[in-house]
Amino acid sequence: RNYINGPWYKAVEVIDDGAGRFMGNLITHARNKAVATSSGTSPWFEGNTIAFAQFRGIHISGGEASFINNVLVRNSHVQVECTGEEANPVLSRNTICDADATGILCTGHSQGTFTQNQVFAHGVVNVKIMLQANPLFSDNAIHSSQNEGILVVEGGKGHFSENSICDNLQTGLVVMSAGNPTVIGNHVQNGKGNGIWVKSSGLGLYRKNKIHANKAA
Repeated sequence: RNYINGPWYKAVEVIDDGAGRFMGNLITHARNKAVATSSGTSPWFEGNTIAFAQFRGIHISGGEASFINNVLVRNSHVQVECTGEEANPVLSRNTICDADATGILCTGHSQGTFTQNQVFAHGVVNVKIMLQANPLFSDNAIHSSQNEGILVVEGGKGHFSENSICDNLQTGLVVMSAGNPTVIGNHVQNGKGNGIWVKSSGLGLYRKNKIHANKAA
């Protein structure tokens, strides 16, 4: 187990077709990004704790990195950002929680597969999709945001299936400004706002979702 702790600009960076396995490490207090991966890379991160970064917990600007069973907590601004058309990571069974920030941001034509993650207790939004990003979110628990559970805006896409979207302080899923997701078979419940709210030029396909016990609708 490595302890990577201190005011580094990037605590761990994988570039230039890099790979490698990073397992069981404690990565904290990076001055900018705790973990950064770029185009052509395929590293494997498993069982790490990534905390207290000042800008991004994980920043994926390309490549096919895998993040399995990690804990991300109290990273500032964004805990996980996936950006750029060459970004196609896999994130599975991670706990991403407890920050005055955005939990997961997918932007800039990025892709990615997000399965069986726990994403909760964020001050901004749990998940935000924008600018033609088109990730897959399946079987995640997305709950207890101080605002929306999921926000799809500015031409964001995404396929959301079999997720539990619950107990968010505002609307469970908001789609607006040309957001165009596919939303099938999700449970959207116990929110303090609407279950699903499509507004302001929002688009999308919505089928077989269970929407109940939300205060507004």
